[in-house]
Amino acid sequence: MEEDHTSRRDVLRGIGGVGLTGAALTAVGSAAAQGKAPVKKATARKTARAAADYYGDTEEFGEWSASGVKAPTLFYTDVQDGGSTTHVPRSWVFPIENRGEDVGYINVSARQTEQPILTFGANRAPQRRLADAKRKTPASPKSITGRFLYRGGVEYLVESTDVGAVDLRSGKPKQPKPVADLETLLPTGKRNDSGAKEQTSQEDWSGDTDDEVYGVPNWTEHDAGNANSTSIGSGDDSWDSWDGCVPIAASMVLGFHENLDDSDDDARESLIDRLHMEMDTGDGSLCSYCTYWSNIPSGIENYSSGSHSYSAENIHSGFKGNVKTQISNDNPFMLNMENGPYTDKGEGHSVCGIGYREESCGWFCSDMYYKVHNGYDDSPDLVTHGAWGDVCITKVTT
Repeated sequence: MEEDHTSRRDVLRGIGGVGLTGAALTAVGSAAAQGKAPVKKATARKTARAAADYYGDTEEFGEWSASGVKAPTLFYTDVQDGGSTTHVPRSWVFPIENRGEDVGYINVSARQTEQPILTFGANRAPQRRLADAKRKTPASPKSITGRFLYRGGVEYLVESTDVGAVDLRSGKPKQPKPVADLETLLPTGKRNDSGAKEQTSQEDWSGDTDDEVYGVPNWTEHDAGNANSTSIGSGDDSWDSWDGCVPIAASMVLGFHENLDDSDDDARESLIDRLHMEMDTGDGSLCSYCTYWSNIPSGIENYSSGSHSYSAENIHSGFKGNVKTQISNDNPFMLNMENGPYTDKGEGHSVCGIGYREESCGWFCSDMYYKVHNGYDDSPDLVTHGAWGDVCITKVTT
């Protein structure tokens, strides 16, 4: 086993020598105004294969191997360029297979100034959900352009001429607004004097820690909307057919403490509906399913239909220490992400945090990943620390 890890470090040194800061990467076209040219597919593939090989030695990703890494899809971000919108390469998403079965994906940044690995997970790659998204979405299948969009965190979309974009996991319509400057999407980690993210020379894979809260539900809502009045529970709601990611993420946190079972449809839908109302989701100048971050703690604390009383607090700094404390005390949390400089206007995304993975692995990966439930799979996604423009976590305790 020691020989394997030594060999792997040699591979990573080789990738680092030609990789994400290599001289072969040069600015091209109008994208130069938004930053460096995208990382080439071959370079990204080396990174993905090395990551699959490494994580394949862990229990959680034991079905992964370098040979299982398949051809990637390039995801884009919309950037405001003067009076027009430019599609700028954002990341390469690699599906991973084992004996022909989908066993995960790795999302490698197409931006050489970013940490290479943005997210990864044991779920089906988002682009392989396209057929399902077309079946679920109210948008015309003919409106789907085939251009994939990555909005940061675990928000993967496909462009639609009807509704703007469609969420690849839920099929829900989205209207992503372009960011004013792609630099706002860079990780919030340590930077050098030139503004570029510093790359550490450390290459030792020791010091890994991994912790999570087990038994946290991973669900979404299923009731209909646009009714004359709201029927709390499995009945139709008076608002949009989508209850919103914030009350859904919060419901997973509270559902854990309330010991709710995913098979109890009415209990799940009741919890989500009540949180939607307590958080004033859809009120204000945002969208019909958007929630102001400032409303999250009071919405949770005002929930009074369960067996516990709750305290909640939004944290805007010191994430790592707070997350570790939450998880060590068996308290899942909410991770609320915005990926642009338009916090009061744009649409972000909230997920339920169930754990973290911290490791010391040099340039190759982040030193911190958050394990999150996004509501559509049993396996958690892993979100890189700093893969957002703005963020807060919501601590919840009983």
